[in-house]
Amino acid sequence: MSEFSSIIVTDCGSTTTKAIWFKKDNNVWKVLHQAEAPTTVEKPLADVTIGVSNAFRNLEKVSDLILLNNDQVDSVQNTNYDLYCSTSSAGGGLQMLVMGIMSELSTKAASKAALGGGAIVLSEISLDDEATFFERVKELRDLRPDIILIAGGVEGGGFDQVRELVEILISAEPKNRFSTDILNPAKIPVIYAGTSNVIEELRKIIEKNFSLTVVPNLMPNIQVDNFHPAREAIHDVFLSHVMSQAPGYSKLLEWSDKEVIPTPVAVSKIISAVARNLNTSILASDIGGATTDIFSVRDISGANFNSEDKENKTIEFGECERSVSANLGMSYSIGNVLKNSSIERIAQWLPFEVDQDWISEVIWNKMYRPTSLPDTKKELLLEQAVAREALRLSLQHHADLVGGVPSAKKEKGISSFFNLEEESGFKIDQIDFILGSGGVVSHAPNRGSATLMLLDSFRPKGVTFLAVDSIFMLPHLGSLSQVYESASLEIFLNECIIPLGTVVSPKAMHKSLIAGSEIAKVNLGDNKSQILKSGELVVIPLKAKEIMQVEVVPLSKKLDLGLGGGKKIKSTVKGGYSGLIFDTRDLDQHLKSDRKSQIKNVINWQSVLDIN
Repeated sequence: MSEFSSIIVTDCGSTTTKAIWFKKDNNVWKVLHQAEAPTTVEKPLADVTIGVSNAFRNLEKVSDLILLNNDQVDSVQNTNYDLYCSTSSAGGGLQMLVMGIMSELSTKAASKAALGGGAIVLSEISLDDEATFFERVKELRDLRPDIILIAGGVEGGGFDQVRELVEILISAEPKNRFSTDILNPAKIPVIYAGTSNVIEELRKIIEKNFSLTVVPNLMPNIQVDNFHPAREAIHDVFLSHVMSQAPGYSKLLEWSDKEVIPTPVAVSKIISAVARNLNTSILASDIGGATTDIFSVRDISGANFNSEDKENKTIEFGECERSVSANLGMSYSIGNVLKNSSIERIAQWLPFEVDQDWISEVIWNKMYRPTSLPDTKKELLLEQAVAREALRLSLQHHADLVGGVPSAKKEKGISSFFNLEEESGFKIDQIDFILGSGGVVSHAPNRGSATLMLLDSFRPKGVTFLAVDSIFMLPHLGSLSQVYESASLEIFLNECIIPLGTVVSPKAMHKSLIAGSEIAKVNLGDNKSQILKSGELVVIPLKAKEIMQVEVVPLSKKLDLGLGGGKKIKSTVKGGYSGLIFDTRDLDQHLKSDRKSQIKNVINWQSVLDIN
């Protein structure tokens, strides 16, 4: 591979196309310039490359260099940069519908495969749901997905059920989302990842009207899942079918020197690279106007990150897992946050008396005017309160989705098929690095506000490093990692993330440890120590890039810091804008408190984190 030192990456979002110019200078990679322009995938322009060209023109303005050749992006003919890459979620991103026999088995597995392939799952159709045949057919016709994924049946079984799913598909005759030729519409791609004993019949039935891709079974038996082949097929079909039909994308594919990948796939790539290279489990959230994405990479080796000999542990990371809460956001779908939470849960995060009607009015006004910004400090605090609930609900959705496809108990046979249990569940104490992203978090006027939002939403356990993405360059870094992973990591650490600090929080506290009781002694080095009490938030100043050796010794066996009741932990912690934080609050009890107590609590927490 040739040596590159100047790379431009665009991310074509639903509303904005953002270009970032990465440059290697004195052997150090950095962000040279950034610019953006409105995305132009929708009518009347209907050509994504117009938005890309406009973003390049804005880069030209800030750099005083010529980057376009006759309105074309062409790195070969241009001496001012070496390479051009792009990601895309324009036009709503990759939209898929999944079909399976059982909602908690094959359909859930299909959803996980689709999400891992960078898609938004429009809907799930299962034979065991309550919908009628007519309702399923109507849904398929109305949604117009880019790709349909069918799963179901362990190897050698599920023959009749898969045929029933195919009958629904054939009866619906769904149309391609980007197809404009009514008489000869483009075939919708169908990926089949179910039992292999129906493949030949499947080809005969659907290949006339659909573009069929067959991959190995997602669940060859009830103990094993196999997502990788389906995700690879989704990626290939996205490039060969979806992108080629989307407005202007055939030209963008010619411009780009590397494959154009879905924005979520790019984010997954950089999150996975960070986990491997920093040797840490990670959870990243991106809260937007319409959706909230959660990405996580967990340690699957069983190593305990709170142990004293972490450096001697062999860490093995699973793949990056992703969930999309398509109805939870801060503008277009803010009403769904209220619907799925409650006014009471939102009000608990506000440091002032509030009229419930006012909360409803502000939230619904935001939905009707999604681009508006808070006019007052109270409205800003309400927006941040809603964000806490959106993130909390999205994490619940993530845990439900990625926690593992239920399977039959191993000690029982197929006769006990319907006796299901989760093989593995997502737990926040598996996470040692939380990265927040999205306008309400990344652009909070006070970094302490971002810290408190992450603490209240995700409730980290053990020892957890907190940071925010400064300008949401994760998609660009994921694309860059295809060329130079080391460069993407260098920029991630030096220019992308803003460190908030490290939080130490109990994994579990017995209810008998009442608020205000002494529960642990913290040894900070240089003969400095501090007593921790239950129900408090404590901050010790520790600047970014500063580190500290910390030992936390429980004063009761009823306190578990991650290694078991009464056992101490030692850790090397990193600082940030909020320093070193000790969080022993009981947020469930906070919710149950009366409003005066809630207000008092929030005011105290804001004071501790220096939130004005």
